[in-house]
Amino acid sequence: MSANVNGTKLPAKLQAEKRAVLSTPVRQAVVTPDLTVADLVEQMAGKSIQARGVGQCAKVLDRMLTDPERPTVMLGLAGPMIAAGLRNVIG
Repeated sequence: MSANVNGTKLPAKLQAEKRAVLSTPVRQAVVTPDLTVADLVEQMAGKSIQARGVGQCAKVLDRMLTDPERPTVMLGLAGPMIAAGLRNVIG
């Protein structure tokens, strides 16, 4: 059993999740003069920490917009997102 940061043993389910996350190597960003924001966001899926989450969200959004069996896309978010400065991003 794999040890946690504080030396405790991880449950089997968490061990499996840890192995899954660690099985994907972190890829370095490829920066070129013609790099677009869309290209960079797509590359984020191969990074670590929150960048990976950004890349995964982009993949989900792409699937939502291109799936012919799901023509309606709904957006739900917390009210503080507006106060955080994202009003023009969603509007």
